Amino acid sequence: METIELQEVMQGYFPWHKARVTFIAAFIVSLIKLTSVNFTKLANALNGNVKQKSNYRRIQRFFAHFDLSYDCLTGLILHLLPVKSDFTVSIDRTNWKLGKFNINILTAGIIYQGVAFPICWMLLSKRGNSNTRERIHLMQQVLQRIRKSQIRVVVADREFIGQEWAWLDTQNIPFAIRIKENAIVKSDNKEIPLKKLFQNLQIHQQTIFRVYGHSLYLSAIRL
Repeated sequence: METIELQEVMQGYFPWHKARVTFIAAFIVSLIKLTSVNFTKLANALNGNVKQKSNYRRIQRFFAHFDLSYDCLTGLILHLLPVKSDFTVSIDRTNWKLGKFNINILTAGIIYQGVAFPICWMLLSKRGNSNTRERIHLMQQVLQRIRKSQIRVVVADREFIGQEWAWLDTQNIPFAIRIKENAIVKSDNKEIPLKKLFQNLQIHQQTIFRVYGHSLYLSAIRL
């Protein structure tokens, strides 16, 4: 997609001055072509009719002062995605440090051809794992942008365990979440670690066990 095409699409979602939409469209195309977030490199590719220093300052001003509407951005992402339903929604979290400052982001994205396109995210004012309240709040944001009927399944890693499963169940949202091998499950009125439960598993064998008080299908593979 070239700058003019992207600009035309963006104008339907962002109520901004045309010059600003043109700038952002050109910036996004430059990001894709250069596969770099280095401002100096992007300034060279942004507009050949303007001096590199002017482009660089324009990029700086945009990120320093402009308040981007993430609702508008989500609308644009959903418009550009070829899939319109049967979504696989992925929940994930990333945590790193910028100097002494902790950056911890909880995000939800739609999977398309192996890539997660973020549609909702929230900054956590702490280090480490998210909690149930934060994950539910994130999913509520997701449901403000797409309908439950559009979701095929919610997937997440082993961090996302606990009572939010009950919330997903009450919302009739299917989910497939990895689970730790030391999770305690109930079998024949006994509580045992999941790893022991599957130690004699046969190929194609299926069963249902209660995990953290919920009835779920569990599957495992021996590596």
